[in-house]
Amino acid sequence: MVVAWRASGSGARRFCREQGLAVSTFGLWRKKLAEATTAPASSLAMTPGRCVCRRTFGRNSSRDAVIERG
Repeated sequence: MVVAWRASGSGARRFCREQGLAVSTFGLWRKKLAEATTAPASSLAMTPGRCVCRRTFGRNSSRDAVIERG
């Protein structure tokens, strides 16, 4: 969704309104995903309406962040 928002050229509020997303939630996920991109081990998977970011913490611990639209 963040990639789609940037490509849209719209402001975050307008984009969220058009997509049916809460601005506050979108902002939190933007922040989390920005932090995840600086993590040493992370992966991102996107499909229409869904974005999954997996962040790995050490050998045996990981956390998924999922944004779904719909």
